[in-house]
Amino acid sequence: MKNNLKIFTAGFLTCAFLTVSALTLHAQTVQRNITYGVRVSLNGEMMQLSEAERPFIMEGRTFLPVRAISEAVGLPVDFDSATSTVFLGNRHAGQRQPLQHVAPYFNYGGNVSSPTSNITMNGVSHQNAIIYRVGGLNRGGIPSHSSHNLDSSFRFLTGYIGHRDGSANGSANFRIYGDENLLFEHSQSSGELQTPINIFVEGINLLRIEVSPVYSGSPREFAFIGFLE
Repeated sequence: MKNNLKIFTAGFLTCAFLTVSALTLHAQTVQRNITYGVRVSLNGEMMQLSEAERPFIMEGRTFLPVRAISEAVGLPVDFDSATSTVFLGNRHAGQRQPLQHVAPYFNYGGNVSSPTSNITMNGVSHQNAIIYRVGGLNRGGIPSHSSHNLDSSFRFLTGYIGHRDGSANGSANFRIYGDENLLFEHSQSSGELQTPINIFVEGINLLRIEVSPVYSGSPREFAFIGFLE
């Protein structure tokens, strides 16, 4: 009789424990109202986000995809899985440096000028811009380019490309190569004031920036504002 009582008691305690555990797990389940259909406009243009990047609203707060937004504005983003930390911008203070300060061009072709202060694009003033003059009846479609020695010392190249005077007149193709491999390509068309860039350059020694006109009409000046980190 005592043995049966012990078995019954043990079985009862086991059932009680499972019941309490189930209640505990049930208590941790929370229902939240999520609303999709949020659209994001960046500098007047609607962003095209994938299904996995859909923004949403939950309990009055709007949630946006960090990587998609950061890359769209030219802001480096990185994730450290060991510490579950998202890094936006520079991972270390003082790391972001102008391209022309730490890797000035040593080889160039066409019409390329040295850094110029107070370049205005889209109403924003920039410094340390490299100016590429392209087009013109004499030069035709010949590109201008500059080469930079990165010495495998950097992870990201960020910044902006656009028209020097902010007029958005004329078009040009930007191509950026790392050790002769194409890393970035963009056609800067009329109407685009500036375009942010965010390029992974870890392990790259030679960086080459090439700007070529879409047409051979009047010469145009395009600016590249770059930062390395």
